[in-house]
Amino acid sequence: MAVKVFKRYERKYLITRSKAEELIDCIGNRIVPDSYCINGSKYHIYNIYYDTENSDIIRRSCEKPYFKEKLRLRAYDNYFDTGRAFLEIKRKVGKVVVKRRVDISSEEANGFVTKGEKPVREDMQKINELAYFISMYDLKPAVFISYDRIAFNLKDDNKIRLTFDSNIRTRRDRLSFDEGIDGKIILDDEYTVFEVKFPYATPFWLSKVLSDLNIYPQGFSKYGEEYKAEK
Repeated sequence: MAVKVFKRYERKYLITRSKAEELIDCIGNRIVPDSYCINGSKYHIYNIYYDTENSDIIRRSCEKPYFKEKLRLRAYDNYFDTGRAFLEIKRKVGKVVVKRRVDISSEEANGFVTKGEKPVREDMQKINELAYFISMYDLKPAVFISYDRIAFNLKDDNKIRLTFDSNIRTRRDRLSFDEGIDGKIILDDEYTVFEVKFPYATPFWLSKVLSDLNIYPQGFSKYGEEYKAEK
């Protein structure tokens, strides 16, 4: 079982698709599609978020506390060939985002989260960390969220990543990756969620381009928006 840890800053922007195209045109010579964007094409991301019966985790997150965390199962297009996904905790402390992620099957993940069936693997550190988080809540699959993504890395610093998410679909039934991607649209087709992900700081030239294009940070939580729409 592969174990991965990510620590970075994430800055979100809600922009129109036309503004996204303008931005990509402006910086096209400085970026390259990431490894998931085959031939520069979009790819799909599938998520199942876990929460309590009373939605305690997302309710707290929507209050914008200094510290917050979520648990989700995430898969990409290759899931349908491999059956593999990632169970991950996403924590935000101030402006710093830390993710703990383990490679797992969806069956293992649901047994782990809902029944306490801890997988036994060679490296147990992150499994135990996930188990501790899970033990604090009575969790169940809460919502399915999928979307289309186009992503780029900077040519001169591949640790800086730009993502554009659109066609965000959600549902609270059929909480499985094998049940298709249909669901309720929670963001007008005119818009995309643009995000800059970076380990230390964004380069000056990128900050200037964003300022020149009047692109300014605006928070947008996909699960948060879905939850508020369901209330």
